[in-house]
Amino acid sequence: MRVIYADDEKPALDNFSLTVANFWEIDSLELFQSGENALAWAQNHIVDVAFLDMEMPEIHGLELARKLKQHDPRIRVIFVTAFSQFAL
Repeated sequence: MRVIYADDEKPALDNFSLTVANFWEIDSLELFQSGENALAWAQNHIVDVAFLDMEMPEIHGLELARKLKQHDPRIRVIFVTAFSQFAL
């Protein structure tokens, strides 16, 4: 499985990387502190799953998900957030 994770907070990226380090299902993991960079990378690479923060400076997680799905409808999106209003 090819995974990307976009979050503007470096500690969140580091924590995610450590959390999934031993998941044999993940063949590749790309981490991005910018939603725009994640989108640009995904447009040139195959992505199976995208973990996305909701609140990012350049592009909101929902908008990023929409653009990723427009590019490839098969991408599975999982939102990662500390904001309770988005969790529900």
